[in-house]
Amino acid sequence: MKNNTYSIVINDFGCNGEGVSRVKENAFKLIKNIQDGKVIFVKNALPKEEVEVLITKQTSNYLIGEVKSIKQKSTQRIIPKCKYFGKCDGCQIQHMNQDLQIDFKTTAVKNEFAKQHINCKINNCIPSENQFEYRNKISLQVGLNYDIGFFDGKSRNLIKIDKCMLCESWNENVIDVFNQYFQTLTQKQNKVFKQIIARKINDSILITLIVAIEKLENKELLQNLLNNKFSNFGLYISVNKIKNSNVFVNESKHVCGLKFLEFVQNNNNVEVGSQGFLQINNNIAQKIYNQLGQNLINCDLVVNAYSGAGLLSATLAKSCKKVIGIEVCKDAHLSAQKLKLQNNISNLTNILGKTEEELPKLFFSCKKEQNVAVILDPPRKGCDKVVMQSLIQTMPNTIFYLSCFCSTLTRDISILINSKAYEVLFVQPYDMFPQTKHIETLVCLMLNKNI
Repeated sequence: MKNNTYSIVINDFGCNGEGVSRVKENAFKLIKNIQDGKVIFVKNALPKEEVEVLITKQTSNYLIGEVKSIKQKSTQRIIPKCKYFGKCDGCQIQHMNQDLQIDFKTTAVKNEFAKQHINCKINNCIPSENQFEYRNKISLQVGLNYDIGFFDGKSRNLIKIDKCMLCESWNENVIDVFNQYFQTLTQKQNKVFKQIIARKINDSILITLIVAIEKLENKELLQNLLNNKFSNFGLYISVNKIKNSNVFVNESKHVCGLKFLEFVQNNNNVEVGSQGFLQINNNIAQKIYNQLGQNLINCDLVVNAYSGAGLLSATLAKSCKKVIGIEVCKDAHLSAQKLKLQNNISNLTNILGKTEEELPKLFFSCKKEQNVAVILDPPRKGCDKVVMQSLIQTMPNTIFYLSCFCSTLTRDISILINSKAYEVLFVQPYDMFPQTKHIETLVCLMLNKNI
């Protein structure tokens, strides 16, 4: 019952990495209005642990509790490295050792496929080489008092930080620069700054400020502070006047320094702008690209939907006869076009537009292609129904679906499976985001030969 404390045994994981205990297996069977088989979710508790739990929420279907003490500790529990763990919401599973994190993520994918009644083999999650300092990008929130950090998991209050251990170590310098810069600003600028987004590749960094107004105070000082910390930097601003919104709503405006990040990957010279998409974990991204490349050798046509800055498209063009990329973000599309031209790739076409609009038109004009494969890498909301129906109607030979949000992934996959046109060849989870609940999953579907 709410506000009471109970001793319980944790039986399983929830989808967010929290511990789960079932009512019928412990003392909660004595609580009125809670039926046998209902669950209690306990943040930061691990399977096989006996914990003292304070009930903080009770509904007719479930309970939520928080750990007050651990009576019997899991052998797979470790001390979190980050001093902000449990306060900010960036990490959820830092208290698990790596083996348990991998087990949790493999099981989480299996559970999502089971919910959609998709019966297929799920491979074990492939781990990341780096468990910390793996992110090449960070998105920092800016509070009303110029505090820099992340939101907590409950109240959405801002937790001020001096560094993030998931990001490469340069993020500490970014925070330091803006702490110094914000000290020089007047109070009227208090609500101007919403977010600081930074990505660093090799020795170059691009920083984009999400702001409420275009004009910045003390711009020259900011440039000098950045120049003192980084040898090669570029600064952009993106104006967002919508209250309580801190995302890109307009194109970014270049302020000073570099306009692009330049690097070499997969024998391609690559340029990525301020809004260009790249996977945040280079090691895992390369493993995914390698797996896709191995499965798509000599394909007649590969359509890379939601293609971002075009690196995957350019990589596949080396081993496939023809590749077409579709991307809605203009900045990312321009980066993909430049990548194509700089590397003299003649068998790659980049289309600027929405996948749900461009894919049906593309299929209509490409009916003569013999061996067609489609790669889907949509945002968290998944694919539009138009996209799924286009696939069912045109029936490309192979579909690869890459997603960081398993519930929309399995929702869309179930549409293809239920059409009887496709069957799952393999499901491969990757630990793109160590220390967090998030999972990158690649699914390969093949055209059903029996239709």
